[in-house]
Amino acid sequence: MALSLAAGVISLNDFQEVLSRYDALIQSVSKPSNKDGKGLQELDTYRLVTVPTRLEKVRQESGELYLEKEEVESLIRWKLKHGKFRPSLLQLVLSNSDSQIKAATVSAFTLLLQDTSVQTGVLPALNKLTVLKGIGPASASLLLSVAFPKNVPFFSDEAFRWVMTGVDFSNNAGGKGWDRNIKYDKKEYGEFIRRVREVIQRLGGDIGAVDVEKVGWVLGKEKAMIQGDGVHAQEASGASRPVAKKEAKTVKRKIGDTTSVGDQCQTRRSKRSRK
Repeated sequence: MALSLAAGVISLNDFQEVLSRYDALIQSVSKPSNKDGKGLQELDTYRLVTVPTRLEKVRQESGELYLEKEEVESLIRWKLKHGKFRPSLLQLVLSNSDSQIKAATVSAFTLLLQDTSVQTGVLPALNKLTVLKGIGPASASLLLSVAFPKNVPFFSDEAFRWVMTGVDFSNNAGGKGWDRNIKYDKKEYGEFIRRVREVIQRLGGDIGAVDVEKVGWVLGKEKAMIQGDGVHAQEASGASRPVAKKEAKTVKRKIGDTTSVGDQCQTRRSKRSRK
């Protein structure tokens, strides 16, 4: 990665330029599903526009803020298409009743309406959601992000690795660049939120947590494409800006693999001990 695109030093102009590539990249990797008929692009609009718009309207009307089971199902489908598909995870999530999902999301959203700080707001709200079967920290962060897109980022691999590297993308603790190890625990997610907010504060403007997430995803996905098939990131995404030569010298990884190890562990625990 060109040093100027590292999260700790990226300019507002460069940030907005990368952000502008998001929609085209989503479209390029979106494939229709034979089962549910919805591709990533359609689910992405649902996650970024449809659900947040409904929740904001409810908030404006001082109504009770929560997610319907059908909404959670579609959001988890988005997550699985956005990363690695794991059908058992969706089955576990769907085993939660409508009332369980409503109660958990009401409790979590109520906390965040009062406090969006990391330690006393976001992480306790995360705990309210991880009581649901199949919902680990990454999935819980997704549910929180649709209700509070300005303040709460989705815990994705690409965004995490981009933000947590700060300035030096080639020599950071816990791994190098896009190959950095991720524990997927609440402590790590809390640090991720703090770093995201540092980027927002430094850049200013009308940037929210969801925008930082998108930029991290674009940069991470483009790097994955370079590693996977030798094609320049710009060719894959339709952009024309040249790629620095050293961008190709990164470790190979599977494209779009953002499934949380925490969610996988949650799945295994649920199968053994939760009914």
